[in-house]
Formats: sequence, structure tokens, C-alpha cells
Amino acid sequence: MTSDIRQNLGSGIREVNPAAGSTGRTGTRGRRAFRVVFAIFAAVHALLVLAQPFTAGWSLEFGGGALDWHGNTANAIVTLAFLQIIPGVLARWPGGAPVAAPITAVLIFLAEVVQLQLGYHGGFALHLPLGVAVVGGAVVFAVLSIRWARPRP
Repeated sequence: MTSDIRQNLGSGIREVNPAAGSTGRTGTRGRRAFRVVFAIFAAVHALLVLAQPFTAGWSLEFGGGALDWHGNTANAIVTLAFLQIIPGVLARWPGGAPVAAPITAVLIFLAEVVQLQLGYHGGFALHLPLGVAVVGGAVVFAVLSIRWARPRP
């Protein structure tokens, strides 16, 4: 046997040549697809998070219905943050993104759950600074996830 490695994938034996750039079960495009889906989730999440300061301002200015928008957007953000964990894990395994991808996705979700509870229960002294941190973190995370999704040389 030369530098080729034989892998039994259940449906037959397939030749894998690491020197030729073959990656075995998940090809380069398949691995990148996981990172791209994750980047899309992170970007949409960041856009929703960026809308929150505006809905907060509208709720202070107009009250009532605008406050409902702020709360409903917050619920959507937390739901998306929870769902974002799945592509985060897949972006890492088998996608090859840094281990920071799923860990940061979980941390952002937890921060947003705390943020949501502070908002609903009147903890505004912590709600506002945590909101600033969440906005900054979500934007940086989206930029990093897009960077991780780029093709690798």
C-alpha cells in the first residue's frame, strides 16, 4: 500500500489520498457548507440584535405597541440564538471552524436569556449595559463567523 489509505465506509472501500487533497468522508465543499450556514445564522442574528436598540428607543418614545415589538424581537433573538448552537456545533465538527464557534454560540445564548429576563422583570440597571455587550458581541461573532466561512487556501 502506498500513501493511499483505505477506508471502509459501509458501502464499499474508497481510496483516500491525503497528498492529493482528498479529505475522506466530508469533502472540502461539504465542510465549508457547514461554516457558511453557521455564518448565515450569525449574520441574521446580528441584524436582529442591531434592531433592538431602535425598538427600545421607539418604546421609550411611543410606549405601548413599540414595547411589544421590543419584546417580540427579543423572543425571536433568543430563539435564533438557541437554534444557532446547532450550526455552531456542525461548523466545528465536521466543518472545521475553531472550537470557539459552538462555545461562543452557547455563551451568547445564555447572555441573551439573562438579558431577556432582566428586560421582562425590570432589571434595567443591568439590562442596558448587558444589551450593549450583547450587541457588540453578536456583531463581532457574525464578522468572525463570516471570516471562518471563507474558502481556505
